[in-house]
Amino acid sequence: MRSTFPTLIVNKKIANWPELESKDFINEIKKQKFAVTLSEQSQWLTYFVEEPHEIKKTAGIVQNLLSDIDKLVFAIYDISDDEVSLI
Repeated sequence: MRSTFPTLIVNKKIANWPELESKDFINEIKKQKFAVTLSEQSQWLTYFVEEPHEIKKTAGIVQNLLSDIDKLVFAIYDISDDEVSLI
């Protein structure tokens, strides 16, 4: 995004772009006085359809890895299920 919009101010909506509809993202870009051509809008639409799925998939993998790490740490330090529930 920085290469396309080098002076873009990343507000909450832009930071959470996977949760936005493409039209809402484009409106956020336009609010910052960037011109977005129809061709660029079409490219962003494609990006918004494909990327969030990839991000969610990757986030799921990361969450599973974090859970596995937690289980290993609990096992290494012999932490009981009761103790885990307190954490």
